Parts: sequence; C-alpha cells; structure tokens
Amino acid sequence: MEIIITEKDLFPETLGNLLTALSEAGFFEEGLLAGSWVFVLYGIIYNLEFPIRTLDVDFAVRSEPDLKGDTTDIENVITSLGYLAVTERSGWRKYTKEGLGVEFITNRKGSKDGVDLIKFFNITALRLPFLDLLFDSPIDIVHEDFKLRIPGAESLFLHKLVTSHRRIEASKEERDLEQCRYLVKIIDFSKVTKIMQDRRWSRESLKKIKAACRQIDLPILKIGLG
Repeated sequence: MEIIITEKDLFPETLGNLLTALSEAGFFEEGLLAGSWVFVLYGIIYNLEFPIRTLDVDFAVRSEPDLKGDTTDIENVITSLGYLAVTERSGWRKYTKEGLGVEFITNRKGSKDGVDLIKFFNITALRLPFLDLLFDSPIDIVHEDFKLRIPGAESLFLHKLVTSHRRIEASKEERDLEQCRYLVKIIDFSKVTKIMQDRRWSRESLKKIKAACRQIDLPILKIGLG
C-alpha cells in the first residue's frame, strides 16, 4: 500500500532531516518508522489527531535484512547529522541530538532478551517480542522530502494489544492502551482478524490480548476471539 502525502513541515526539522537521510540511504527497504511518530502520518491518512508526547524516535529493522550489494553504514549517516552515539552496558547504541533520541529495535526470536548487531546497516537493535507483526502489510509513504515505510494500522494495533501488559512502567502501558483506543477508530477489524488467524498464539499471549481488549472496552469477537 502506497500513500502520497503533500503536507509540509510534517516533523520537527531535526527529525525531518534524519528521515530524509535514512530514506536516501535505503534504510526503509528493510526498516520502518515505528513508535509514536507514526501517528503523525496516521493523522493525515485517516484525518484524525493524536497528541505526540515523546521526543524518542523508534525505528524497527529486520534482524536479517534481505538486501544485496554493498552494506550501508547507517550509524555514519546518523552521526554525520550531528547526533551523538551513546552505548549502554548491554551494547545497545542509541543516538541523541537536541533532545531527540533515536533507537533501533528488532524482532526477538524465542525468549532471550538482548541486542542484535545488524551488520548490513552497522547498527545495534534491541530485541523485542512480536515486533515482526509490524512488518505485516506496511504502508509506503511518499513525500517530496523522503520515502519511508510505516506499520499498517491493524498490525500496530495488534502489536500494542499483545505487548501493553508486558510493560514494566505503568505509564508506558497506559500510553500503549491510549494508542489502541485511537487506532480502534481507524482500523479494519477484518484485517486484524486475519492477522490473528494467520498466527499461532500461546495461551499467555491470548490472555494478554484479551486483558488489553477489556481495558479499552473492545469486545474480543471484534478481533476473531471467542
């Protein structure tokens, strides 16, 4: 799915310049803009407003990019824009500039937490569960300054449902649920049901999904659960 957006000044200048640089470097062939900033684009696509309350920018990336040819040094792309690289004890490298934090995340296979080195892009990404959901039917955004990819609203909705109860911080759990309440207004529930049916879920995951549905007053039948 491809959508052309003509609106000007979508993002703060610092973030807009970063998105343009990543687009030109080919990052979005195997990566996504994820996190709260996606809602800026949802707001335009679906004509709804959602307040952005974070300066953190998350990018999801496949753990093994299906790309050929020369590697792309995304870290160099970012630091050349004036971002400072900061390495945590875990080995996860983040980037910061003028209060804007940039992080990369990837899908966690199995139950082992940690950090993956994405060699093709020369970045490290924190492993998170169910992140592969975000790559199910993504949306390509075409803008005069960049071309990027974001998760489909249905995929992000389901990801928020299943992960909200895994949050350690109550404020982050509530933010996930708030975003779910927003997404309920725009998603196609037949698509959500299909994603649910195409995937094998553990009992624990289904329990968390149902609990999240109760918190946002969503009948579980809407997503194909009985």
